[in-house]
Amino acid sequence: VEKVKKTASGFRVESKEETIECDQLIVACGGLAGTKLGGSMSGYQLLRSFGHPVTRLRPTLVQLKCGWKGVAALKGVRAECHAAVLRDGLLHRESRGEIQFTEYGLSGPVIFEVSRDVCRGGGEWVCRLDFMPDTDAERLEAELVRRTQTGLSSDDLLTGILHNRLGRVLTKAAGISAGIPVSSLSIRQIEAVCAAVKCFDIVLTEPMGMDSAQVTAGGVLTDGFNPQTMESKLVSGLYACGEVLDIDGDCGGYNLQWAWSSGRCAGLH
Repeated sequence: VEKVKKTASGFRVESKEETIECDQLIVACGGLAGTKLGGSMSGYQLLRSFGHPVTRLRPTLVQLKCGWKGVAALKGVRAECHAAVLRDGLLHRESRGEIQFTEYGLSGPVIFEVSRDVCRGGGEWVCRLDFMPDTDAERLEAELVRRTQTGLSSDDLLTGILHNRLGRVLTKAAGISAGIPVSSLSIRQIEAVCAAVKCFDIVLTEPMGMDSAQVTAGGVLTDGFNPQTMESKLVSGLYACGEVLDIDGDCGGYNLQWAWSSGRCAGLH
């Protein structure tokens, strides 16, 4: 569809192949996210032509880039953790679940849920990860102290506790040299490893773009539509539904639910 016009009897929908006349029209073009899979500006442009304003569009449910160089060594590693996102040192949002390390930063449901906020920019954003949320620091420290009585090397200090690659990276981040016997570690070094496991800060720099995003934050202002029918308040017979509107939800199927529910509502009316 290249153009839509309001007529005396309804609407004229024009494309390269044909022109369609209709009494009523639903704009259900989706959002801008996933541009390689068909996400586009078309729905926003069509509704803007009828006088409906569009807010700033941002990627959400998207991976986040970070400033930590060590992340590349963890590409593909998944971990259950508690994640707290801080903005300029103040808690902004927290969540718990799986994260996945990528070549450039962080992914996974926990990251997707906070990505909407980070995408707004401004200030310093830090993701604070607790890789053992069900174990307190004292219990973890006691286990690591016990391990210093074994013949393990520092590379295996966290073996069986965390993913091997993650354990080695965190041990290194705590300032422990690779390959040294754990029996040589001081209590201060053990405390440093515990701190890395329980409170690991990663500076977030920016989100990946719309190509990588699952959902678009922002869209056509909802004030211009009747929430009971999804009909435009500006143009009789014009409806909109789904992601083209300024509505987005958390991970867990909420965006799909909104698309289906609002589409059904528009169709029924």
